[in-house]
Amino acid sequence: EGLVGAILAGQLLHWSPAFGSRSFAMMIDMDISANKQSEELPASLSKLQMLEYLNLSHNTFVGHIPEQLDHMLDLDTIDLSHNNLSGEIPKSLEKLQHI
Repeated sequence: EGLVGAILAGQLLHWSPAFGSRSFAMMIDMDISANKQSEELPASLSKLQMLEYLNLSHNTFVGHIPEQLDHMLDLDTIDLSHNNLSGEIPKSLEKLQHI
């Protein structure tokens, strides 16, 4: 019921998935790298609580890294490189055991 993985790298996407939808509830792997994502990282990413791998690199995301990402307890790999993010890495992410 729903997606467990999505590789959408290099598709030049201009949309943001509705991370809070039930379709993404069981997602384990997500790669949206090398697209044209240019908004702020949505706090709704934190609803992907089963996610283990997240690659959002090589986009133009702006703003800060949401502190709510600390809800993603199974996350062991996150790549936010090559974006336009600012600020410091939130201290709340230190709670994540696998990063």
